[in-house]
Amino acid sequence: MTHFNVFQYHEKTLNGPMKEWQKRKQYPPVLLLTGQTGIGKRSVAHSLAQWILCEKKNVLKPCEICSSCQKTKLGNEVNLMEITPPSDEESSAQTLKIDQFRKLKASSGFHAHAGTYKTVLIPNAERMTPQAANSMLKLLEEPPQGWIFFLTASDPTLLLPTIVSRCQVLRLKPFSLELIQELLQKEGMTPERAEISARFSQGSWNRALRFTDDLIWNQRKTFFHFFQDPGSVFHSLIEWASQDSSQLETLLDLLEQVTSDFIRWSVQAKTNPLQNYLWIHSDQQEVLTSYVQKWTQKNNKIDLAYSFWMNQAERLAKARQESITPMNRKLLIQDLLLPWMGAHA
Repeated sequence: MTHFNVFQYHEKTLNGPMKEWQKRKQYPPVLLLTGQTGIGKRSVAHSLAQWILCEKKNVLKPCEICSSCQKTKLGNEVNLMEITPPSDEESSAQTLKIDQFRKLKASSGFHAHAGTYKTVLIPNAERMTPQAANSMLKLLEEPPQGWIFFLTASDPTLLLPTIVSRCQVLRLKPFSLELIQELLQKEGMTPERAEISARFSQGSWNRALRFTDDLIWNQRKTFFHFFQDPGSVFHSLIEWASQDSSQLETLLDLLEQVTSDFIRWSVQAKTNPLQNYLWIHSDQQEVLTSYVQKWTQKNNKIDLAYSFWMNQAERLAKARQESITPMNRKLLIQDLLLPWMGAHA
């Protein structure tokens, strides 16, 4: 896998606050890193914690060679802990439960080892259950002395406002499409496939990496065949996407992007002919153009198509939240695909 320094990529966002913390000789008790999924929020939080614990205090990155940095690399740094979902939890849920925060609160009376800071990482903080979030809030109301909390969230609106109000918030930027395309080509992708994958990623390196898998890439072809002959692949799409959370997420990504493209085209249809529209998945232009032509000809009005696509976009947004809770994947996918079947008929 191509080596990529996520912390270095985000240094323009990080260096200003880090210099200010050094100048004041004080770190924020709660730091919230936001930004879209797959841009390295957890890695940045981990590196910031490592930097705070680093024995060399005059640089703006972990030195990687001191005793603390070495312990962090090996996972042996006692002053760095991470709250993760229970190991026995179904992968589709991945929620953070109250028991994990009860244990954290029980240890809050303990100071950091060797007189330094105690750092706590909480990735995907928006996945805290309501009980866990309230427990966390009580902990933040009176943060233990010498403790620093790092939270990450792709959508901070899903966090309690009272938690966000106690955080210093840093928003990390998506990766540039040019950089993602360059990195994918280093992974061995052809330039055309790397370009399409970079557009699919929309700035998320993790999302782009999915298309390095030939099985995922080939399944994408099945997805677009759905817009030609939905009945022939309806059940196979459900079976495939229900196998694990990553495949479900890929299906949601593809549906969201296609729906977004349809909506954008319908808004500019009067000034931008369908044949000239640049689709995110440009290699599927013929399929998508044909689908839109059939839809609009059948209904005789672009407004009806626009309303349908907007409704599907709203349904997909809800499905995102449902997908991270315990649920029946097959029923969820069926519920998402069936309206498209009716629109195609």
